[in-house]
Amino acid sequence: MQGAASGANLDDHEHDHADGRAISLWRPYLPAVFSLLALSVGIALDSYFKRAVFNGYLRFAWYLAAYLPVGYPVLKQALIAFRKGEYFTEFLLMGEYHEAVAVMLFYTVGELFESAAVNRAKGSGHHNVVAYA
Repeated sequence: MQGAASGANLDDHEHDHADGRAISLWRPYLPAVFSLLALSVGIALDSYFKRAVFNGYLRFAWYLAAYLPVGYPVLKQALIAFRKGEYFTEFLLMGEYHEAVAVMLFYTVGELFESAAVNRAKGSGHHNVVAYA
């Protein structure tokens, strides 16, 4: 509240909220965040309700909903590889429902970190070239 106490306009600062950059920076992480939350709830339901309520189609649908945001891009790559005759690749992973979600979640988070590192490296290289120019 320092700005209000000094009489400064709260909207008078260096960045613009209307350009949507803050939202677009988080957009690639949303599927992983959703899957992590759904996986956590699913594991909790598995642990505390031991098949009393959380079983059958409900359990399958829950883990499928947790899997799809992070698993769809990998499944798409697996299908492309399968059509090319590449049957044993890292894209064909199997296991229990929660294991499959966890594997896809960790794979997706790794891909996101790799992408962020590459983007950061590209950005820092540009600044170094400009600094020496």
